[in-house]
Amino acid sequence: MPLTFDNDVVPLTGQHPQAIINDQILKNADIVIAILWSRLGTPTPNASSGTVEEIATATYSGKPVHLFFCSASPPASVDPEQLAALHEYESDMQSTSLYGRFATPADLAAKIPSLIEYDLSKISGAALDIEVRLLPQWRTHNMSDGSSRTTWHEGAGIEVFNPNSDVAESVEVEVVAPEELRWSTDIPITVDGFGLTTLETPLQVSDGVVLRLRVSWRIAGEHKVRKFVVK
Repeated sequence: MPLTFDNDVVPLTGQHPQAIINDQILKNADIVIAILWSRLGTPTPNASSGTVEEIATATYSGKPVHLFFCSASPPASVDPEQLAALHEYESDMQSTSLYGRFATPADLAAKIPSLIEYDLSKISGAALDIEVRLLPQWRTHNMSDGSSRTTWHEGAGIEVFNPNSDVAESVEVEVVAPEELRWSTDIPITVDGFGLTTLETPLQVSDGVVLRLRVSWRIAGEHKVRKFVVK
């Protein structure tokens, strides 16, 4: 169940507000998702903001922390000092984390399930299934400076993500339908733990076309086969 300080903290006196938040929410959290857009936040006795303190505290205690920066333009009312502090913090985090970016709330919402599945796999020790998605021939890439770049590819791509720490070996991808778009990998591939691999295909996939895939792989000594529907 998601917990937030404005809905789930009991008002108390005698401590700094951030210490109360840490004790009531952060201490009991299993997963921390930190989202920053146009401001870093209010300084605390221990850090440049409450969010920064929560990220540092959770990381130090060994909790999984997923940090996201919003790439949308800041509001007209943005505080320039807050925005500068945010950019400085983002720069500092480049050497100690692999953070994510999102452009819209829907974009962020689409990323959350895989984070939770990954964290649950670490907790339970069970291997998660490989994930696949179809990449169009026109592809937009988010750049490190917040801009985007669009590139053209001769065929559609199939992106393969391994959400486990173990290497996925002997990965084979086959498009089984529709009949006119049948295709398969020439040789099995390997996808590193938490690795992402893009298979370039000659397929010309029109908008609205649904592909049915058969994917097989070996992980932690187990052979797996799954069917996927992508579009």
